[in-house]
Amino acid sequence: MRSLRHAALAGILICLVAMAAPAQAITNGQKVVHAPTWIAYVTTTTKLLLLQTTESSCTGQVVSPQWVLTAAHCVVNESSNGDLGTSSLRPQKFSIVLGRLQLSQSILDGGQFKVDRVVVYPGWDPKCICGDAALLHLTKSVAGVATAVPLARSIPTGLDAQNTFAYGYGFVRETWSDDAVRNNQISNYQGENANFLYRTKPNSYRLNRTCNTWSDVCLDHVGSSIIRNGDSGGPWVNPSEGPSLYGLTSYFIYRTVNGHFEFPRLMITRLTSAPLRNWITQTAGIYAFKANTIYQTDRGSLAWFVPATGPALPIRKLTVLNCLKKSHRVARVSAVTLTELIRTESGRSASCA
Repeated sequence: MRSLRHAALAGILICLVAMAAPAQAITNGQKVVHAPTWIAYVTTTTKLLLLQTTESSCTGQVVSPQWVLTAAHCVVNESSNGDLGTSSLRPQKFSIVLGRLQLSQSILDGGQFKVDRVVVYPGWDPKCICGDAALLHLTKSVAGVATAVPLARSIPTGLDAQNTFAYGYGFVRETWSDDAVRNNQISNYQGENANFLYRTKPNSYRLNRTCNTWSDVCLDHVGSSIIRNGDSGGPWVNPSEGPSLYGLTSYFIYRTVNGHFEFPRLMITRLTSAPLRNWITQTAGIYAFKANTIYQTDRGSLAWFVPATGPALPIRKLTVLNCLKKSHRVARVSAVTLTELIRTESGRSASCA
């Protein structure tokens, strides 16, 4: 399997960031005071008065007014022995919660949405956990309740400098029995509640360049925040671009050392790969902006320039627009399409040498 080819140490195995675990928080992370309007809690739930009882859970994010993106392994059926499948669970099983900080509160904050369609990425392969992405279509628009997070066009150069972070509703701590450790039965554990949305601390993960593929990004754990069960599908974002979404939490590679489980490496699904990015934009109805292109509604309107890297730049001077037109193509789009560029622009103006 792919995970074994990437393993730097003998005995490393795959550990899914399992949907079956109650979702709580990133270990030793930073508690979020105000939830980003695009963070989603993906769950199948039952309720008792004001309390929400979780059956299964993952993290996700709003990518367009009626679509939430999460990990494929969060939404597919499993065999009786726990093997992941390719067919999705029924849409009626899911409940999407937005803006929730404390998960035990069912009506005191955030908004709850139903799902009427589950679309698993066609490139999803449970055997290697490749293409680990899925989209959930909501029965009503989140406009007015939540915004969408834009997709990044590339893996951020700041990743090596830790200019990046992740959100998630995973466990704070996990403990295992002696037999579980001895037999590498990672599913035999107990989770301890934190009950809040958390964000990773800076410098907790660094890029491992030796095991990246077109579909995955390898991150080595080097700090205090540890992604855990329940964080699956959670966003990896580059804050310098607005933020922009470039990856989803997928799975761990773990080992046992001196009678304890360790989690030295994390795999995230690379959302900047062309096949996956194109599938997301087409399915969720997101306009796919091309680099080195000028976007404008008509000849007399304000325009935006999309560079090869980084956020869109507003063109505020006619002289700059005419200069850029000499070497870059102009695309005419609707005003609605332009709002995506306006929302993700850096604030800096475009210039032309």
